[in-house]
Amino acid sequence: MSTATEPDVRALLARVQKGLDAKRASTGVALFVPDDGYRHEDGLLVVLAAPAKSGIRAFDYVRVLGDVEDELRAEGIDNVVLVPHLE
Repeated sequence: MSTATEPDVRALLARVQKGLDAKRASTGVALFVPDDGYRHEDGLLVVLAAPAKSGIRAFDYVRVLGDVEDELRAEGIDNVVLVPHLE
């Protein structure tokens, strides 16, 4: 992923946010990707996902991140890792 262009990264971040938004509709867990919430590490795009409000259970938080990662992998996007981020 280190060779990804900024538009490529922005497209991936938008795809991640779309997945998080879809999970919010079905789980009630509201997460978002901060504007600067990513970094390149060992060929991966590490994306931070922050809670939109306090009170989200850790189990639900991590489950949503895992579900979105699974969706990305099913689409052939296997170089993105979602990690929790508390602001």
